Amino acid sequence: MNDTKAKIFSVMYNLMAEQGYEKTSTNQICELAGIKKPTLYYYFKNKEDLLIEFIKYYLLGDVNKPTLKNIIKTKEQVIEYTYNMGSTAISFTNSNPLQKQVLAEIRILEKRMPSVKETTALLIKEFRKEFLELIELAKELGAINKKLDTHTICILIETIFEGIDSTILYYSDETSELELIKAWEQFVELLMEK
Repeated sequence: MNDTKAKIFSVMYNLMAEQGYEKTSTNQICELAGIKKPTLYYYFKNKEDLLIEFIKYYLLGDVNKPTLKNIIKTKEQVIEYTYNMGSTAISFTNSNPLQKQVLAEIRILEKRMPSVKETTALLIKEFRKEFLELIELAKELGAINKKLDTHTICILIETIFEGIDSTILYYSDETSELELIKAWEQFVELLMEK
């Protein structure tokens, strides 16, 4: 990604966190990114297109990640990777107030804008591919019982992550980060065979 687009996304992130999508104008984005409107419209058709591309970038991150089989070779590594996957996500989201605001805003926009709902549904399919790859690799390495249904485990992981996100966004005063990490670790212990 080039510097201009990265700067636009950075400004979009901050504005969405501070004031939400509806109150964010393309004039504000251009001013804070230090660009002219034609530059913005060179990269994006309109404000909604910018939002969709921002959500893809924000939620997917690095799309050139190595396959798990290239980085995980043992049962112990797959278990450690799974622990870290959850605890890192919990810590990052919970400790970053802007992150919480942006995630909450995306959730609100999913209900108002069909294009956002469609985009997040496509991104969930991408996450599902990664979860399925992780589950199959864990089975192959003997970390998960091979008799368990891969698709069902995937739905369970997605449900756990959805619950964690909701708890962080809406109930963080009642549930601490350490409690969420401990819950994730206990889930991994129940799922994995040591």
